[in-house]
Amino acid sequence: MSKLKQPDTPTPLSFRKKLSDHWKLFRKKAEIYREWEATWQADRKDFQEVWRDLVCLIWKYDVPFRMLFPGYWEEHMHKKGRTPEQHVIWKEWNAWRSFLDWQCGEEYKKLYSKEETLDLFNEHGIPCPSHVGFLIWDKEQGKARFQQNERQTSSLTEALQEYGGLFVKPDDLVQGIGCAKIQLSETGSILLDGKPTSEEGLSILFAKTEKLQAERLVIQHRDLAAFHPNSVNTLRIITMKDSSGNITVNRSLLRMGIGGRCVDNWCTGGLAVKINRDGTLSEYAWFEKPTQGPQTEHPDTGVTFKGYKLPYWDESVQLALHAHRALVPNLFSVGWDVAITPTGPILIEANPNFSIFQPICGGLRPMLTQYVKPMCRAVMAGEKPLIHFSQD
Repeated sequence: MSKLKQPDTPTPLSFRKKLSDHWKLFRKKAEIYREWEATWQADRKDFQEVWRDLVCLIWKYDVPFRMLFPGYWEEHMHKKGRTPEQHVIWKEWNAWRSFLDWQCGEEYKKLYSKEETLDLFNEHGIPCPSHVGFLIWDKEQGKARFQQNERQTSSLTEALQEYGGLFVKPDDLVQGIGCAKIQLSETGSILLDGKPTSEEGLSILFAKTEKLQAERLVIQHRDLAAFHPNSVNTLRIITMKDSSGNITVNRSLLRMGIGGRCVDNWCTGGLAVKINRDGTLSEYAWFEKPTQGPQTEHPDTGVTFKGYKLPYWDESVQLALHAHRALVPNLFSVGWDVAITPTGPILIEANPNFSIFQPICGGLRPMLTQYVKPMCRAVMAGEKPLIHFSQD
C-alpha cells in the first residue's frame, strides 16, 4: 500500500490568532443575531448563550472563526441543551477524523469514485445496485445516448425500455447533487424524476459532466417506500474503529425524500430520523435547516416515526460491518448508504467523507477529545506511523 504525504493537521490556536478571531466574531455580531432570529424559536437558546458558545469554541476548543459558520447552525448547536462540551462543528471533526483515514493512502482514495466503489462491491460479492452502463451527452444531436460499453451504444429510449428505467449520477457524486431517475411514461414520453420532459430537456443533467453512471432502478421494500415512494429511502450506517481497533456501528439514521424528489439527502431538503439499536425509529425526524422544527410523522404520507420497525435491520448492520472489514479495514470511519429491497439490504454507496448527524444522534466531542485527537497526535509524533489494527 502506498503512503500519501502527511496532510496538515489542526494545531492549537495562538493567543494572537484567538484574539483576532474574537474580533472578527464581534464585528459579525449583528449578522449572527439575525441568523439566530431565523432559527426555530420554540427550541433555541437565548442569544447570549449562543454568543458564549461561539466565544468558547474559539478560546477553549481552538476552532478558528472561518470554521464556525454555517457549521454552528447546521449541527444545531443553537438548540437548548446542546453545548460545545458535547457537540463539535463538522469542519473541526472532519479535519481530525480525515487525518486518520489519509494515513491509509490508496485505501482512502478508492472510495471516492462511484464506479470503482461498485466494482469493489462486486469484486467482494457485496450486494449493490446493478451498473449497466453510462449516459453520454451527444452535443451534435443535442440528446443523450446510452453506452453499454466502449463499442456498444443505443438510444436512451431503447435503454429505458430494456431496463425499465435508469438511475443516473455523476462519478464524483457529493450530497446527491446530479442524481436523477429517468423512466418512460405509459405513452412513451420521457419522465425525469416523475415529470415529463424531452430528450433535449435532459441537458440540465450534463451541466458539469458529459458522462453519467447508469444503474438499474432499485426496488425498495414496501415498509421503506411507505414514507416517500418517489425516493429510495436509505439507511446511513456509520462504522468506526474503537480504541482497540474493533470496527463497530457508531450511529445510524434513516433518510427520506420529500415533496416527490428522487433523492433522500438531508442537505437537499430531506428528512432524517435516528435509528435505535433495536432497529426501531426514534420519535422525531429533522430537516437540516435550523428554521424548521421536529417532525413526528412524514409530512407527505403521514407515516409516524416513533417505534416504526425497519425490516432486515440486523442484516443491514452486518452488511455494513462486513464491508468495512473486507474493503477498507484500515480506515477509521465510513458512512454506508444501505437500501432495503424486498429480499434484503444492498449497499448503495460508501462515504469516507460524510456528515456526522449530531443534531439527530448526539454529540461527538467526547470521542474527538478522548480518542481521535490523541490518536492523531500519536501519529504525528511517529508513535503510530499508520493507523493499522488487526481485525479478528
